[in-house]
Amino acid sequence: MSLKIWTTTIFIICNWRSIEAWNFLSIRKIVNTLDCIQIHLRHIPENNEFYTTLYNTLHVPVENKRSLSYLPIQSSNCLHKMLECKDTLGLSKAMENEANRAGYLFLLLSSDADWSGILKKAEFYWDTRRIYKVVYMMDEVNLFYHPFLMEVPGKHGSMVDVESYDMRNIFQNLHGYTMRVYIFDSVFSSVMAEGVEMKVTGVKGTDGNVAYLLAEHLNFTMDLQWPDDDFFGARLENGSFNGAIGRLERNETDISLTGFFIKDYLAEGIEFSASVYMDKLCCYVIKSQRIPSSILPLYAVHESIWVAYLIMGLISSVFWMLLRRANLFLNAEELKHVKSMRFRWYVIVTDTWVLWVRMIISRFPSSNAERIFAISLCLVSVIIGAIVDSSLATVYIEPLYYKDITTLKALEKANVRIFYKHAAIKDDLFTGHDSEIYKSLDKRMMLVGEPEERLISIMAKRGGFVAVTRASSLDLVDIYYFITKKVFMIPECPKLYHIAFPMMKDSPYEETINVALMKILAAGLFNYWIEVEKYKSKSRIHLFKDYVAESDHKWKVLSIIDLQLAFYVLVIGAILSAVLFCGEYLYFTYRIRKHEMARRDQ
Repeated sequence: MSLKIWTTTIFIICNWRSIEAWNFLSIRKIVNTLDCIQIHLRHIPENNEFYTTLYNTLHVPVENKRSLSYLPIQSSNCLHKMLECKDTLGLSKAMENEANRAGYLFLLLSSDADWSGILKKAEFYWDTRRIYKVVYMMDEVNLFYHPFLMEVPGKHGSMVDVESYDMRNIFQNLHGYTMRVYIFDSVFSSVMAEGVEMKVTGVKGTDGNVAYLLAEHLNFTMDLQWPDDDFFGARLENGSFNGAIGRLERNETDISLTGFFIKDYLAEGIEFSASVYMDKLCCYVIKSQRIPSSILPLYAVHESIWVAYLIMGLISSVFWMLLRRANLFLNAEELKHVKSMRFRWYVIVTDTWVLWVRMIISRFPSSNAERIFAISLCLVSVIIGAIVDSSLATVYIEPLYYKDITTLKALEKANVRIFYKHAAIKDDLFTGHDSEIYKSLDKRMMLVGEPEERLISIMAKRGGFVAVTRASSLDLVDIYYFITKKVFMIPECPKLYHIAFPMMKDSPYEETINVALMKILAAGLFNYWIEVEKYKSKSRIHLFKDYVAESDHKWKVLSIIDLQLAFYVLVIGAILSAVLFCGEYLYFTYRIRKHEMARRDQ
C-alpha cells in the first residue's frame, strides 16, 4: 500500500492506563491493511510493554516517537497515527492537527469521555472536511462515525462499533445520503433548471446518465448544485480557483460529474476518477466558399489532369510533325503529289487538337502510320473525355468548395487569431513543444469567454478567426454548423486527452466511485450513450432549413444556369471568330487592293 507524506504532527501526552483496558483485536481488520502506525507516547517503562503487546496483537510495524511538549514537530511518512486524548481540549487539537482524509487516526480516550461532544465534533469534521477515518477507543468499546447511517428519521450520522460495521465498506450503500454533485452544460451534459428559483431539476446527456446510475447504484440522493459562469474553473491572481475546481478545493461539492480533461490544472486540492472516455481538442475555421456553378467544370478534375492533357496535346502535335517529316523523307517521290501529305505545321497542329477534343477530322492522312497514330489519339481522347464527363456530373450533384485549411502548418501561415472560451484550454494546447509552428500558434491564442452570441455562430457568419473546441462538440452540440458546411474542423488536432470526473483530493468516495465507473465502462454503457447522442443529433439536423436546402441541391435537375460556362465559351468563341473574320477581311482587302494597284502600274 503506497502512502503519501504528511509532515506536520502534534503529539498529545497524557497519563497511561493498563494495557488490558484496550480492545485492539476489534480494530485488527482495519490495521491489517496498513503499512505502519505512528504511536506518540512518553518514553516510560509502561509504554515499552504497550508497544510489545500492540505489535504482537496487530502484527503491524509501530514507530515509537517521544515528545515532552505539545508542539508540532516533523513526522515520518506514515499517515496512520495512534495517540491518547485526556480531555475535550486534547481531542479537539488532535482532530484539528492529526485527522486527514488519507490516513487513519486511532484516539485512546479516557473512561469519562463525552460521547455527545465527540459525535458533534465527528459530524463537524465530516461536514467541513469529509474526514471519517477516526476510531475512538475507550476501554472495551471502539467506535467510529458512520456518516450515512440513519438511526433518527431524517438525520444521517451515528457513532457505531467497528465490530458491527466494516469501516472500509460503508460507501457501498449511502442510505439515501445527500451528495453534492456539480454538473454544468458541456459536450456530454445539459442542465435543466428553473431560472426563477435557481434550482437544477435534472441533467441530460452521457454525464447525466452516469450521475443517475451512480445515485441508484450507491443509493444516494443527488443535490444538483446551481452552475455558475466559470464552468471548469481557472486559477485566479490570488492563487485560488473558480468554477468546478474552486468548489472542490473549498469543499463546496463532493464530485463534479462533468467530464474533465486529465491534465495538470495546478490545483493541489483535486484529483481525478478513473478515465472513462477520450476526446480531442481541435481548431475550427469558417468553411471555404462554395465554387460557383459558372466555373465549376474547371474544377471537375484535378489540375494535374488538365496540365497533363495540355502537355500531351502539344507532344502529340510535335510527334505527328516528326512522323510527317519522316514519311516525306523516306517516300518523297510517292508523296510529293499527294496534297494531304504536304508538311504544313499549322494543319498538323489543328488536326491533332481536333482529334484530341473528340471532334471529326476533315482531312484523314494517307499514310498508314499516321492513320494508326490518329486512331490512338481518338481512343485516348475518348477515355479522357469520359473521365471529364463523369467528373462534371459528380461536381454538379455533389457541391465543391475551395480548399480548406487542413493542417496546423497551413493554419500558422494563415496568420489569424485563435480564440478559446475556457482558460484551462491554453495550459498545454500548444505549450511545451519545440516546434516553431506550435510556438507561433500559442502566441496567437486569446481568451474571449462566452459572448452573448455563441462563438461558433459568429464564426459561421463572418469568420476571420480560428476557435478551439472539443471534437465531440461538432458531432453533438454544434452538428448544425458542421453538417450544413458553415464551419470546418481542421483534421490535425493538437491534443488528445483522457476524460474523467474530478473530486477533492483523498476523497472518501474515490474508491467506491471508481469501482462503479469501471463497471459502467466494462458494460459498454459509455460508448452506447455517446453513440445514442450522436444518432439523436444527426436525426435532429433534418429539422434545419439549411440542411434541407443542401440535401435538395444534391438531387436537383441540371438547368441552363448550371451550364452557363458552356455559353460563356460559345460567346467568347463567337467574339474571337468575329475579330478573326474582321482581321482576315481587312488583310485580304488590303492584298487585293495592292494587287490591283500593281496591275494598273504595269
